[in-house]
Order: sequence, then C-alpha cells, then structure tokens
Amino acid sequence: AGIIPHTIGLLTNMREIKFDQNSITGSIPREIFNLQNIERLEVQGNALTGLIHTHIGKLQSATFISLSHNALKGRIPSEIEKLRNLQFLHLHANLLTGRAPHMPWLRELGTTSKSNDVERYITDCGMPWYSLSNPLDCPSCTLCCNSDEMCQENRVWPIPIEQGAF
Repeated sequence: AGIIPHTIGLLTNMREIKFDQNSITGSIPREIFNLQNIERLEVQGNALTGLIHTHIGKLQSATFISLSHNALKGRIPSEIEKLRNLQFLHLHANLLTGRAPHMPWLRELGTTSKSNDVERYITDCGMPWYSLSNPLDCPSCTLCCNSDEMCQENRVWPIPIEQGAF
C-alpha cells in the first residue's frame, strides 16, 4: 500500500521498476518518465488512478511497459508511438478511451517470433465495453480485452470482411 513517491525521478540509473500487485494508490508521478534508462516498467495490478502522462514518450529504452489492471482513465498518449524499442505494451483493465497509438511493429514482432506471441499490445478494445464511456479503438493491438476481462486475438484480415462475405 502507499503511493509512488515523486522522488523516484532521482533514481537516474534505474533500469527496472516492478511495483506490480502492491495496492499502490494515487497517480503515476510524472517524474517516473524522466528515468531514461528504464527498460521495464511494471505497475500492473494496483489501484493507480489519473491519466497516463504524455512524458511516457521519454522512456526511449523501454522494452516492456505494463500499466494494466489499474483505474487509469482518459486517452492513451500518442507519444507512446515514439517508443521504438518497445516489445510489449499492456494497458488493459483500465478506463482508457479514444484511439490507441498506432504501433504496428508490435504486431509484426508477435508474428515473427517463434512463439507467435499475441500478448504484445493489449488494450480494452473488445466488446462488450459497458464499463467504459466509449470503446477504445485499437486497430494495431494484438489482443483486445472487454469489460468482462476476457481477451481475444485482434486479427487483421487481408481483405475487408464485406468483400470476403460475397
């Protein structure tokens, strides 16, 4: 229990933050996004609230970010699209709305890996979405979860479904 202190931004050599499932409350302090050496940011399974700050785009070394299973709300900042080293982005089980950042390389990584890993880019883009004011639109997500916390692969069809039906 507790909060993530703003002084976390002083830990400039930090490479991994794993605060998952610790009943942490409050918002994610903006200072955490000043830690440019962060490779893994795992704060899933807490009670974090507020918005995802646009400064998340400063985590250029990040390969794994999981903010899932919290109560984060609002739009997902498009600045995440700048994180070209990112291999996994888990944002599901929150209250995020709007259009998710377009990150097709995460989908491509999943299809080129030996494990065909579909858990690369996960948001709440599935139906039903009764816990959200608006559904999250995420064409490049690899998994879409719904308000019942059930997830399914977000398949990309080579031809529009309307044309394939005839």
